[in-house]
Amino acid sequence: MQNITANNSQPAKTFVRPVIALVTAVILGTAGITVYGLRQFSTSETETPPVTNAPKITTVKALGRIEPSGEIIQVSAPSSNEGNRVEELLVKEGIPIAKGQIIAILDSRDRAEAALKQAQERVRVAQANLAQVKAGAKTGEIKAQQAAIARIW
Repeated sequence: MQNITANNSQPAKTFVRPVIALVTAVILGTAGITVYGLRQFSTSETETPPVTNAPKITTVKALGRIEPSGEIIQVSAPSSNEGNRVEELLVKEGIPIAKGQIIAILDSRDRAEAALKQAQERVRVAQANLAQVKAGAKTGEIKAQQAAIARIW
């Protein structure tokens, strides 16, 4: 009877070893996948973007309008299609200004002054012509005009 018992235990041992090896392989595989997954997620959370030091902005240049933050005050400037930029600001922030005080000089100032001088010269010429008309035409000029008209007809 002892032989029968020994023969029955032999197939059990040959069956148990592959099962143990299989279970061990599954446990090691699961542990490996878990460790890999944890490392992937933990490195992405701890990575911080590199910090760049931006240069300090000391001046700002931009196109726009000057608008008060409180009460609206009408400030007139020449309008043109070219656009105007502030060349020189004559007042500082927070300082009260008086009516009629110049607060800024625009970059189109020189062009505007030249246009003003030309307009004043045209007005002076027109006034001189008006004075001649008021004084009356001279007879020589009238005869010259009549001769020019006669030639055309």
